[in-house]
Amino acid sequence: MAQAFTYSPLDPSSKCIRLLELLPSGPSETVRCKLHVVDRTCCPSYVALSYTWGSPQNRQPIDLDDMEFHVQENLWNFLSTMNLCRRWQLFWIDAICIDQSSISERNHQVNMMRDIYAGAELTVVWLGQATDSSDLAIRYIANPGLPAQETRSALEEALQSLLEKPYWSRIWIVQELMLAKDVMFYCGTKSFGWHQLASLRQKIKTHVVHHDSLGISKCTGSVMIAQKMLWDNLPPNDQHLPLSDLLMTYGRHKSSDIRDKVYALLGLASENSVQANYNLSVEDIYIEVLEAICKERNPRYQLSTIENTLQEMLGLPMGLRRPQISRGDPIPADAFAIRVLELRRQMLGNTHPHVLEGMASLVQLYSEQGRPKLFQPRHTALNKAEHLGDEVLQLQQEVLGKKHPRTLQSMTNLMSIYLQQVRLDEAKKLGDEVLQLQKEVLGEKHSSTLQSMVNLVLIYHDQGRLRECEEMLDQIFQNRANLVAVYREQDKLKEAENIWGEVFEQVFERIKGMVWIYRRQGKRKEAEELRDKMLQLKKEIYGENHPAFLDSRNFFARILARQGS
Repeated sequence: MAQAFTYSPLDPSSKCIRLLELLPSGPSETVRCKLHVVDRTCCPSYVALSYTWGSPQNRQPIDLDDMEFHVQENLWNFLSTMNLCRRWQLFWIDAICIDQSSISERNHQVNMMRDIYAGAELTVVWLGQATDSSDLAIRYIANPGLPAQETRSALEEALQSLLEKPYWSRIWIVQELMLAKDVMFYCGTKSFGWHQLASLRQKIKTHVVHHDSLGISKCTGSVMIAQKMLWDNLPPNDQHLPLSDLLMTYGRHKSSDIRDKVYALLGLASENSVQANYNLSVEDIYIEVLEAICKERNPRYQLSTIENTLQEMLGLPMGLRRPQISRGDPIPADAFAIRVLELRRQMLGNTHPHVLEGMASLVQLYSEQGRPKLFQPRHTALNKAEHLGDEVLQLQQEVLGKKHPRTLQSMTNLMSIYLQQVRLDEAKKLGDEVLQLQKEVLGEKHSSTLQSMVNLVLIYHDQGRLRECEEMLDQIFQNRANLVAVYREQDKLKEAENIWGEVFEQVFERIKGMVWIYRRQGKRKEAEELRDKMLQLKKEIYGENHPAFLDSRNFFARILARQGS
């Protein structure tokens, strides 16, 4: 059995699937199997397997069509157990019946998954190898009698262990269980049926844990049992749900490929507008799902709630911002944001707060794309940011009001754009206005108010207005110190350090320059006061051994050395 197994491709235009025949072999012999290509619409009876793949590190060889094929240990344990039981011969098992190295075949077969599991005579759930704990739980599930008093504590723990197995949190099992005609559960050689498991919830309530002290009824497995029971009670024509409902209900289940958090639910969805395609990036899938949800009638959840859940599921940052790394060919950041924004407009209208939030995010994205660009103060991205920033600010002032926090944030963003474009007078005018509003609405010590003060410091410095710059710095130092002190009292030292942020470090760069200028002008007292304020505050925030404090102290030491002090 030296030759490695190779697949013959399936016809993508057909309804063909592969079925695995388990051939007889002795307990100490290699597991022997044979693959058959069949038309799913007229194939023999087969059993579909529902299981977890497990660790890819431990792989075991089997004999597949007289060639060597390696499977993960959990699947090998299942095949070995079935070889001993000899209850069924034909199986559909995704890891073997699909050529996992072929993306086109994976696309084809995953899009047939609903029919594959719905068409199986039986779905067998493999929960892994048996343990003393699992044997105790299965004996109770299979036996309707009342447990002895002395075994109840051990039984509670055994049931909890069984219902919290990794299997229950896997997202693929949702459609595998819901679509099954009947289900048989195996843990080692011990087994029990679906109807026995379905009655477990009532048995737990009456026999085992009257107060459910371990929360067995809330275990992942218990919740899945309840959802399967509800599904089975639906009329056949109603056994599908809007994709948005499925994502909101099951989006936190686990998968090894993040795209499967969507694809694993398609077999239960009402619409077929989304198809599995492993050539797509996560961003492409996000757009496809939003387009599908926009076509749903009367969705139960708000679009913003769905988007937040979908972003969390797919590992995308909240809002329209996202990393440039992804499987497939990533969409350019601004194109991605524009497509999402257009979908929001299509569903919610031009003036909905969620649409305005998307416009504001796009403004910030354009602003970041235009920074830094030496000798290009009116970079194209900044011009886009300015035009869109003007538009969203006007809409927010009309819809949300001039003092709404999001309106104030848009004013701050637009001021930052002016600053990058070296339009200092316009930046100062808008900065003064937003600072006054923020003091009224948010208070002087709010982080957004402090951020606006920081922006004005940058403007004053770049305009050469050092005295006004220093006066604003005094306000910032005092308010920042008060805010940091609160964080430190609450043992939130990391938050205290993060208060400074990248932008506030720019202020320190200006302070360094001001100290240098003051000393060159002979204003040693002003220079030393400004230096001492900066070092003291950095020491309080970071600590005296932190690189941020040590670097600043060393910088000023070098200045003194050069100037002979």
